[in-house]
Amino acid sequence: MTNQSCLNQTRHVPRFIIAIAVLTLAFATLIGPAFAQVASTPSLKIGIIGSGNMGSTLGTLWVKSGHPVLFSSRHPEELKKLVEGLGPLARAGTVGEALAFGDVIFIAVPYAAYPQIGKDYAQEFKGKIVIDAGNAVPARDGEIAKEARGNWNRRNVEVLGRRTHRPRVQHTQL
Repeated sequence: MTNQSCLNQTRHVPRFIIAIAVLTLAFATLIGPAFAQVASTPSLKIGIIGSGNMGSTLGTLWVKSGHPVLFSSRHPEELKKLVEGLGPLARAGTVGEALAFGDVIFIAVPYAAYPQIGKDYAQEFKGKIVIDAGNAVPARDGEIAKEARGNWNRRNVEVLGRRTHRPRVQHTQL
């Protein structure tokens, strides 16, 4: 490379840096309001029934997104490490506490547990938005799973809704 071509390239470097800086500032002014809007979005209180793989993973993501989450389990004391690691937006408690706490309820328990949960907590489900991640697995859930596999959405709503005064249930297969 000749001295002349090196000199020409060196002259263009400051222009290139200035152009990048101007584009960065322009981009930041365009997306800044979008980030401010996300930050001011009100948070939903989410109660999780079943804090295994699905419940703990989604709950963690919701906490990191700024939502208060109450993780519940048959053994809430076993959730101590999970909630301590997530900070002040995460709490652990019982199923009843999760239902009292949450505007939205995420249910991720074995399918065979649905009838008993519906029976025990019918009044607490009333008026709640329920996100249902249940999947009927015959080897784990027995006869109720075989019955449910014919029609996922209708069966899940029936099992919970029949006993819970028709909450708004959204089934999702994960």
